[in-house]
Amino acid sequence: IIRPLLDIARKETQNYCQERGLSPRSDSSNVSLSFLRNRLRLELLPLLRKYNPNINEALLRLAEIARDDGIFIEEQSLKLWNEVAKQQNGVVYLDRIKIAILPVALQRQLIKLAITRVLGDIRDIEANHIEAARDLLGKPVGKRFSLPHGLVCQTEYSEIVIMASQSLDKESLSLDGRGLGEGEMGLLFPCPSPFPPLQGEFSLKVPGESVLPGWRVLANIVERRALPVIATLPCPSTIAEFDLHQTRTELFCRQRQPGDKFQPLGMSMPKKLQDFMVDAKIHLSWRGCIPIVCSPGQIIWVVGYRIDDRVKVTEGTTEILRLEFIRLV
Repeated sequence: IIRPLLDIARKETQNYCQERGLSPRSDSSNVSLSFLRNRLRLELLPLLRKYNPNINEALLRLAEIARDDGIFIEEQSLKLWNEVAKQQNGVVYLDRIKIAILPVALQRQLIKLAITRVLGDIRDIEANHIEAARDLLGKPVGKRFSLPHGLVCQTEYSEIVIMASQSLDKESLSLDGRGLGEGEMGLLFPCPSPFPPLQGEFSLKVPGESVLPGWRVLANIVERRALPVIATLPCPSTIAEFDLHQTRTELFCRQRQPGDKFQPLGMSMPKKLQDFMVDAKIHLSWRGCIPIVCSPGQIIWVVGYRIDDRVKVTEGTTEILRLEFIRLV
């Protein structure tokens, strides 16, 4: 909104018109007390002048200060944007850990900027909406609220997601038919996945090289060494080592299926794959893309996360199967 005459007094414009013989039009609604703006101008301001005859000048100075501060805050927010936010397919993801330590003024401006990136403007977005979104910085996963124009804000594990609302069938998003629990509500929104889409079942050549949609898989058989590589690899990793006697060589790769179970490394009992993914805080939109390596009898590896404890390399292992998933560009 541009108001070029904001700092010009009414008396000045009247004198200008009188000196030049101009007859300005008068809008009768400007004197109606049914409008708040008129009550402020015709009733409140005259009252304030009794306390401060220079109230007009004081308010103009305040407006100028607020404008200059606003410009600075907006510039700083734009500089921070790429560090604390990402945008994909009309969805904005705000890093709530990084934003939470910023000054409150920058928090508000970044949220405004995020809303603008989704909606195109912040029309009908009021201060209480911004504060409600800012309040999500300290809320647990799954908290959400709606904004005007069908906008939704929701917390995820480390992000606040701002997007246009979508109709989602929570029942269909769960493979075991139980629907989504409260802890999974924060996973309803799409999130950029590090895993390429994977559909179908693919045999793995052991030893040898296999090509899957989005992946190249290398399988090597090596003799037992003093220390398995898996102990020194970063976690999660797309490289893993197994006891070949336990896995055998008839391996295949697929996406998750209803009822899947495996025994995560370090655990003594099998666990539902669905529960493992929830506990590992794996985003819902990633789960169907994660490669699951299987032998004829069991899952041996949830790629990028955990191998099965029953196929780990032990002191009694004589031959090691080393699998490496390489992402195809």
